[in-house]
Amino acid sequence: MTSFEDHAVAFAAYLDSVVDDAEAAAQLPALRDALHLEARPDEAHDLLLDMDRLRDDSGSGVRVLRVRNDDDLVAWSQLVADQLPLEDGLAPLLTTAVQAAGFGPNAPAQAFIGLLDGVRVGTSFVYAEGELAGIHAVTTAAEARRRGIGRALAEKAIRGGESVGALHAVARVSREMRKNGERMGARTIE
Repeated sequence: MTSFEDHAVAFAAYLDSVVDDAEAAAQLPALRDALHLEARPDEAHDLLLDMDRLRDDSGSGVRVLRVRNDDDLVAWSQLVADQLPLEDGLAPLLTTAVQAAGFGPNAPAQAFIGLLDGVRVGTSFVYAEGELAGIHAVTTAAEARRRGIGRALAEKAIRGGESVGALHAVARVSREMRKNGERMGARTIE
């Protein structure tokens, strides 16, 4: 199990299991579509990273914190809603996924916030099941781009997956982010 599709099936099943409100459940197909869980857009690439190949680079000056309580989760959800092109109501579904997993050290769903000079500037999210972690919602505020913040947030999410037993990480990314992933040690998979 080392493909983005393998991760997508597991993550979609997890989302289905934690969203119990009928109205919210009706939005799950839109969230799966927004996260490209069911189909890869033509311009997207799937990356695979073996955890032992991750090239850490913490030179961005960003401080990355794991979301550990409901207040942090509200701030994370707002950043995701502001920075990702999600339809109204979809960011709270990701929030539900994190909240349902809990904030403990073995939570399969973990969210992260990047701080630069004390200001929230980005997010990342990981869902790990078995040996595979999927990286999602890596965002950086427009005014903070090109400083390595997205990379730092992705690294933290990858390490979050590793902390619960994942040996590989996958992500579905744009052409620009593909190059960043390759610099981190990932390879493109088809």
